[in-house]
Amino acid sequence: MKMFQPMNKKILVKQDDVQEISAGGIILAGGAEKKEPVFTVVRVSQDCEKITSKQIGLRVTIGKFTGHKFDIEGTMYMLAHEDDVLGYFEE
Repeated sequence: MKMFQPMNKKILVKQDDVQEISAGGIILAGGAEKKEPVFTVVRVSQDCEKITSKQIGLRVTIGKFTGHKFDIEGTMYMLAHEDDVLGYFEE
């Protein structure tokens, strides 16, 4: 990946593959349950206070109508403000 460095409290994320599994662990047929996008943090601006460079790889969920999507070398990424992160998943 080209070296892209976010600025102004922004984070660069990549959307994870959507898994079609219910809360009970049942694999669902396509479109049977609403799927919320999950993203993986790829890069963090140096002035971020809530998400740091130590949290690269963290899986987060981000507000639906936020961020700027763009392509880097054939891969889609999204640039979002750190305050647009709604929560994260503990592994």
